[in-house]
Amino acid sequence: MSIQQPSKRAGNIVKKSNAAIRMGRRVSRQPYGQRRFMPRNMILLVLVIVALVGAYSYGRGKVVKIGDGDTVSILNSDGSFGKIRLYGIDCPENGQPGGAEAAAFTSDLAFLEEVKITTVNIDQYGRTVGMVHLPNGRMLNEELLRNGHAWVYRAYCKEPWCASWLQLERQAKAERKGLWAQKKPTPPWEWRKKNNSRR
Repeated sequence: MSIQQPSKRAGNIVKKSNAAIRMGRRVSRQPYGQRRFMPRNMILLVLVIVALVGAYSYGRGKVVKIGDGDTVSILNSDGSFGKIRLYGIDCPENGQPGGAEAAAFTSDLAFLEEVKITTVNIDQYGRTVGMVHLPNGRMLNEELLRNGHAWVYRAYCKEPWCASWLQLERQAKAERKGLWAQKKPTPPWEWRKKNNSRR
């Protein structure tokens, strides 16, 4: 029985591989058909993006009541009522310095207006937590920050746009707008602790 000798080309490949190993280099081998799976990976990425975008829900309604600067009640298009807690910001409470001004500002911009709601989640009190978009295209959450009537609620504002909201807060503070005209305003989360008030 004869043993077939390896071809000259195969021998050269073996020699080059051995030489690469001796020099401490790793020989890369790409499995056959690997490129076949790239479209599946791309499809998976698209599905993940779609799922993230779809994590938010949207609705419309008329603002019929102002609870305080960051809480409003709306009449939904289906005739039901809902309470909206503005996501990512915290206004001074009613009874706290700056609270009445924040509520008045929200009322001036939103009361009896048809608004669009982007829901982020539902809080422990059953309130919708989200962004309120005004008829002029601006967002109530951002307008409160821009005009110095709210803090960024750092404990809960975790979305990518929260970084730009912090910049709005810093700018309002630098210009001493709204509550920042006070010498040392107390953040509402600290005020609530002292006064045993819920958020």
